[in-house]
Amino acid sequence: MSKGKFPGLQEKMEKLLALFRRAYFPIFCSKTQKVSIVKNDPDDDKFIECAIALNADYIVSGNHDLLEIENYMGIKILKPKDFLRIYNESGRCQVALYSGDGQ
Repeated sequence: MSKGKFPGLQEKMEKLLALFRRAYFPIFCSKTQKVSIVKNDPDDDKFIECAIALNADYIVSGNHDLLEIENYMGIKILKPKDFLRIYNESGRCQVALYSGDGQ
């Protein structure tokens, strides 16, 4: 990861991943309600499907196709830095689904 191109990104990603590692109840879902929301990349629908099944508050992603949606059924789709800001302000988050592609 280039430090010059994304200053502070490494530290933010480490903080975000540490937050997810502290989760008390990791949940995995295999059967989900099928949706067709992400028009540019239908493979990304799986993240929304899983978030619906888990009743997630957030999807944390750097994926542009997901980020364009912004909010689906009350599930906010945020970049890691925006999620960390909200988490740091509130001090808690009930559920967050991390889809990777973090920036």
